[in-house]
Amino acid sequence: MPLGRTCCSSRLRRHTRDNLFRNGAAINAGAAASTQQPIVNAVDRTVNVPPNTPTNATLRAPYQGSTTPGFQQFQYTAESAYNSLQMSLTRRSLKGCQLLASYTYARSLDNASGQAGLDTSTILGNQLDDAPTTVSPTLTSRIVRTELSVDLPRPAFASGQPSDGCCSPTWASGGIITAMSGQPFDIVDSAAGSFYFGANSGLSRPQLGAGRDARHDNQ
Repeated sequence: MPLGRTCCSSRLRRHTRDNLFRNGAAINAGAAASTQQPIVNAVDRTVNVPPNTPTNATLRAPYQGSTTPGFQQFQYTAESAYNSLQMSLTRRSLKGCQLLASYTYARSLDNASGQAGLDTSTILGNQLDDAPTTVSPTLTSRIVRTELSVDLPRPAFASGQPSDGCCSPTWASGGIITAMSGQPFDIVDSAAGSFYFGANSGLSRPQLGAGRDARHDNQ
C-alpha cells in the first residue's frame, strides 16, 4: 500500500513439506501392552501385560534378536511446517535517506530435528505414535526477526571533486541492523526412552502426552 513516498506491504506465508529424509528411525521400540491388548512375544510366545517396564521392553519389541535402540531404518517420513506473518515498510527520499524496515513472526515445526545441530538426527523416544505427539519446534527456528536498513545521503565532504584521492563524489553510506529471537533447543535424557527401548537406550527427547498436538498448542 503506497502512502506518498512510503510503501507498506504484508503477507501470510505457509510452507509444508513431507517425505523428508530422516536419519535413523528406531523401529524396534517396544509397544505398550495393556490388559485388553497384551503383546505376545514372537519367539517364546510370552504374553506381556502391564506393568510396562524397561526390563520387559525388549520382550515387547517387534523384532526379536535385534537391539532395540540400535535397530534403525533410514526413512523419508520426516515432515516440516512453516507459517509466518511478514511485514515491511519502505520510506524513500526522507531528507536524502532511504529506510527499509521489515518484521517477521514465524513458527516452524517438524518431527525430525535432532541433536548436534543436524536437520535430522537420531533421537530416540516414542516412535510408534503419529505426528501430533512427536512434533516440536525446528532447531533452526526463529520466532521473531526484525531488520532495519538505512541508506544515508552523500556526506558534504564528498559532494565536490576529490582533491587528494581519498574522497569520491560517488561515495554512499548505509547500515543494516538485524535483531532476532533465539533458537529453540531439545532437552534430552539418557533414560527417558527406557519405557520403549530398555535401560541405557540412549538420548531421548520429551514428547507430548496423549491428546496434545504441538501443531495447535502454544507452549
